[in-house]
Amino acid sequence: MRLILLNFWSRLLRIGHDDALNQKQLIRLRTLNAFAFASILFVLVFSVVFVSVGSYSALESLPIALVMLVVLWLNSKKRFEAAKAFMVFFLILVILGMALSDRRTGTEYVLIVLACSSILIFDEVFKIFLGFVFSLTCFGFYLWYDTNYAFVPDPTVPYGYMKSVVMLISACAVAVQLLVFRSLINKYAEDLQEAHTKGLTTNEELKASNDELHSLSEQLDWIVKQKSNELQSYIDAINVHVYSAVTDTSGTILKVNEPLMRVSGYIEEELIGKKISMLHAKYQEDEFYGNGTLFHSKNETWRGEVKNKRKDGSHFWVDKV
Repeated sequence: MRLILLNFWSRLLRIGHDDALNQKQLIRLRTLNAFAFASILFVLVFSVVFVSVGSYSALESLPIALVMLVVLWLNSKKRFEAAKAFMVFFLILVILGMALSDRRTGTEYVLIVLACSSILIFDEVFKIFLGFVFSLTCFGFYLWYDTNYAFVPDPTVPYGYMKSVVMLISACAVAVQLLVFRSLINKYAEDLQEAHTKGLTTNEELKASNDELHSLSEQLDWIVKQKSNELQSYIDAINVHVYSAVTDTSGTILKVNEPLMRVSGYIEEELIGKKISMLHAKYQEDEFYGNGTLFHSKNETWRGEVKNKRKDGSHFWVDKV
């Protein structure tokens, strides 16, 4: 039974639920639903109790239940602003009519309750202020009317008892509204705390991953630096001990190193832009000098000794790759 009631209460609070609403709007929507349902329940209990003791004037409170049903219907159609306005302004008029019809039963104090409830119902300060002023204006009108027009008591109405019950019911309705509002605020705070905790956990995980990446980056930088140093050592060794000439595919010299210039007797300016054939001693056949291009095009390596010619006409042998 308890589970059934909780499920019913949960479904009641979710009337008009829309994922497009933010958390604040959802809290106000559920508070409005809770207040509407509590008011319907209290009105029915109030009417039954007083009718049972012969006071049929209590049936005049039934329009309140009708107003609350309209509010729930408007919420179900997602007409939230209309539901709020109907709840406050139309209900105030209904309560004022009841207070004028059965004066001094305590109904007039419900106007004060509605003035305070507008704070929980509306989002905008202007609407809160308007609801508050409208309620107090209606209460002031009641006081003026009660002062200027004679009051004739109804002998079937237990005024003292009814006034106490009306004030008790009003207090209970507001208490339900506040409790629902408070519970929703607490739930929202718990969700925020949970999200904050998850965020901290995620940040810690990201920090650990970042530290790991930083460590890997440092290791990679060290490896690259080591390999760069090794490569530079090879290049330095080549420039000191190996004759090196870089040409394009047509055999035009693009770059030469110091050992080749020393052994050939040429300076850099005399070699750059010239054909590599100027160093050939013509000891081998012309087809031989094309082997480099041939093997290069086949992505193969050729190695052998080649006779070359210095600037002064003398010759020197090199181990060519």
